[in-house]
Amino acid sequence: MRRHGAATPGEGAAAERQRPQSLTRVFAELESDGLIARTADGADRRQSVLTFTAEGLRALERDLAERDA
Repeated sequence: MRRHGAATPGEGAAAERQRPQSLTRVFAELESDGLIARTADGADRRQSVLTFTAEGLRALERDLAERDA
């Protein structure tokens, strides 16, 4: 999601070389914390699309900066 923008949970998991089931709880916690937003896919309303919120992007930038330091 960071590199390619909005993604389905399956696409996000594939990008991280994980199975979607492995990240279900992680995605739910990120959404609960307001770091990602989940919306219905316009093409397939059964599917959801995840995007970073402004707060989520700031948290990601801070984390990456700390790792680089």
